[in-house]
Amino acid sequence: MIETRSDSASPFLEAHGLSKRYPGVQALKDVSFSATSGEIAGLVGKNGAGKSTLIKVLAGIVKPDTGQVVVDGHPCTLHHPRDAARAGLAFVHQELADVPGLTVAENVLLGLGFPGYGPFVNDKQLRVKATAVLERLEVDFRASALVGDLSVVQRRMVMIARALAQEARMVVLDEPSASLTAEEVDHLHGAVRRLARDGVAVVYVSHRLPEILSLSQRVVVMRDGEVVADRPTSELEHGPLVALICGDNDMEVSGRGTSRTPAGHAGSSRRRELLSVRGLAAEGAVEDATLTVHEGEILGIAGLVGSGRTELARALFGAERITAGSVHFLGQPLRLRSPRDAIKAGIAFLPEERQSEGILKTFSLRENVTISSLPRHRIQPLV
Repeated sequence: MIETRSDSASPFLEAHGLSKRYPGVQALKDVSFSATSGEIAGLVGKNGAGKSTLIKVLAGIVKPDTGQVVVDGHPCTLHHPRDAARAGLAFVHQELADVPGLTVAENVLLGLGFPGYGPFVNDKQLRVKATAVLERLEVDFRASALVGDLSVVQRRMVMIARALAQEARMVVLDEPSASLTAEEVDHLHGAVRRLARDGVAVVYVSHRLPEILSLSQRVVVMRDGEVVADRPTSELEHGPLVALICGDNDMEVSGRGTSRTPAGHAGSSRRRELLSVRGLAAEGAVEDATLTVHEGEILGIAGLVGSGRTELARALFGAERITAGSVHFLGQPLRLRSPRDAIKAGIAFLPEERQSEGILKTFSLRENVTISSLPRHRIQPLV
């Protein structure tokens, strides 16, 4: 049974009965969803819950099998991202969609028309327009900077600025706070609240439930391709929200919070030591890093952007040059000269920037999955 909200506000966007099936997967099941002008709606759910598919349908990237979208009281056909833009919908997707070879100003106003005189672009006016948008986000880079020279965090802010420049009536932010520092998240939330105060409908997608609870006025929960709850944020707390996301069979909710007990959990003191790092240094980023990881253990590495956590992970995969220290794996010294050494030892790495470092976009799913283990799949010649 779907838990629904009860308010009289007229939604700017309504989706009714959206369904989408891929081979072997029902991505959306009769999903109904709405976004109201001046409201920040949080959209939450586990990976695979259907959030990204719903966003892609609203963005005109994916065509649903069934269902209808109504924008400002009128049925709207979204066959292409241009249709969504014309309808006043803007999207900041989880994966970066910028042009590294262009400047920040050119990326912010890309597709919106560059100011010019005759056949030439007025670069000064272009930078002025882009700077006005960037100031709302209080970023630390200039409109004249080349996007390819920016960090992942800064490039994400450029994508948010592009949505602001579009002056859309609804903005969808898909995991916008990923990789942002606490200060940058505060700036982002301020910009989001200003959008809502200006009458824009905001849909905020995040796995960070505390920011959903503090930022949104309404929370929509998806699970297994369905909307299972649509409730005012004021009626929710962290524990019950986690239970809605995971389902009653997966979580136990008590009055003091939410807990999950993994089957077969054992104390770490009895587990075998897998990885031991002592005094590790990586050129220009990591100094004197020491850590130990045991079998079945999840070790969290936290820190602000620029603290060296990404470089440490890359060094342990052989992707950054180790200049000092030692690494032992299963009690044996491990020399990490390249990712090949890490793969041979049984170490895998999921990079922060998946688009450019994690996948080969022109390859098939089968080729991407097997590319790091091709020797196992070779056909042996007949003797």
